[in-house]
Amino acid sequence: MAARAGGHNQAAMNGPKEKVLTLDTMNACVKRVEYAVRGPIVLRALELEQELRQGVKKPFTEVIRANIGDAHAMGQKPITFLRQVLALCVHPDLLNSPDFPEDAKRRAESILQACGGHSLGAYSNSSGIQPIREHVAQYIQRRDGGIPADPNNIFLSTGASDAIVVGGASPGSRDAVAWQVYQDNVYAEGSQFHSFKKVLMEMGPPYSTQQELASFHSISKGYMGECVRARPWAGPMTILPAAEKLRSLLEKLSQFHAKFTREYS
Repeated sequence: MAARAGGHNQAAMNGPKEKVLTLDTMNACVKRVEYAVRGPIVLRALELEQELRQGVKKPFTEVIRANIGDAHAMGQKPITFLRQVLALCVHPDLLNSPDFPEDAKRRAESILQACGGHSLGAYSNSSGIQPIREHVAQYIQRRDGGIPADPNNIFLSTGASDAIVVGGASPGSRDAVAWQVYQDNVYAEGSQFHSFKKVLMEMGPPYSTQQELASFHSISKGYMGECVRARPWAGPMTILPAAEKLRSLLEKLSQFHAKFTREYS
C-alpha cells in the first residue's frame, strides 16, 4: 500500500507528460477569432482605469470609452417599467405588492402564463417566449407603417452577438444582414428611421420577394441601454419571407446554442 501511494505521489509530482489542448493542437479557426470591441485598446483602457483607481498620477482623470455603447455606464437611468416587469417575472410574489403598477403586473402575468409552470426558470421555445415575439412583431409592423410582421419569423436570443452567429448560418450572395439598433435615436429635424425591411417591401418585386434579409435589434442599445440586466430578451432577429425556408434550421441552431450555453458556460 505504501509503495502504491508513493508511486501515485511520484506521478503527481511529475505531472502529465503532455498537454492535450495547446495552441498547436487548437482548431485554427478558433485561433483566428477576433472581437474588435474587446481588443488590445480596450484592455489598455481597463489597465488605465485600474491605475487611476489606485491613485497613479496621469495627465487625465478618467477614461472615456468609445468602443461600445454602454448607456447605463455613462449615467443613463434605466426605464422603470422594464425593471418592474423583470422584477415581477423573477419574483412573482411581488405581483401581490401595492408597490408595483397594474400595467407592469399585467405584462408580467402575460409573460409568466407563457412559461412552463409559470416560471422564468422553465425552458422556453428555442425561438423565444411567444408573447414577447408577438410584441416584437407588433412593434415592427407599427414601425414600418403597417407592413405585416410574422412572430414566427422572430427569434429572441441572449444578446445580439448570439443572434448574429445563428443568423449567419447560411451566407449567400443575395443575403443581407441589417444591424439596426439605433432605430429611435434619430434627432435631425425632418428625418426619420427607415428599416431595411420597409425599403425592400416598398421596392416591390423582385426585391421584396427574392432578397433574403436578417435584421437585428437589441435592447442593449437605443433608448433602453439594457446591456446586461435584461439580456435574456436582448437580441430579436427578424427574417423576411424569402428566408423562411431557413426557419427550421435557425430553430435547430437556437436549440443547440441554448443547450451548449446552459451546459458549458
